Amino acid sequence: MQDNLYNLAFGDWNEEEQRLDDLINSNNQDTDKIFATIAAAIMDFNKHYPGATIYVIGSTPARTRLYQMQINKYLDEIAIDFEVFGVIEHEQLVPFSPGIKYLSFIARRKSL
Repeated sequence: MQDNLYNLAFGDWNEEEQRLDDLINSNNQDTDKIFATIAAAIMDFNKHYPGATIYVIGSTPARTRLYQMQINKYLDEIAIDFEVFGVIEHEQLVPFSPGIKYLSFIARRKSL
């Protein structure tokens, strides 16, 4: 997106269109497995780009809410290695806190 700011995009591969489809709803009942895979990918990416800041927004408001629920669920684990922020109205960036509705999220690795 800009220097050291990367958009985390994920979805299902659309073979017919040869592109990532972030609007598809596969309904596989494997949300935890998907988010574990995403977390592993973020950790791996961050090993190669330790100064990277990762931007996350859902393709729909419902997906953004789902991402927020997953961050809430694993916040204690995430917070060991990452600082997490939420974006609220007027593009204001605030430290992530459960119970606040966010428009998107930012994560960056804590300094060692």
